[in-house]
Amino acid sequence: MNTYKAIPKIWFRWLFVVVIGVMLFGISMVLTPGLIRAFFSLLVYSSPVTSCMVSSVP
Repeated sequence: MNTYKAIPKIWFRWLFVVVIGVMLFGISMVLTPGLIRAFFSLLVYSSPVTSCMVSSVP
């Protein structure tokens, strides 16, 4: 029995889509780190982090 034929093609398509998505996310992190950091902060903390929000405490 050929196991390749037993696995539906949908899983290979989903794997391809996920791999492309991870690659695009990695490339976007390299090209626009500030924007990605703001989106991540918005997703996790519900508020975007900008450079003006960072303050030094004496």
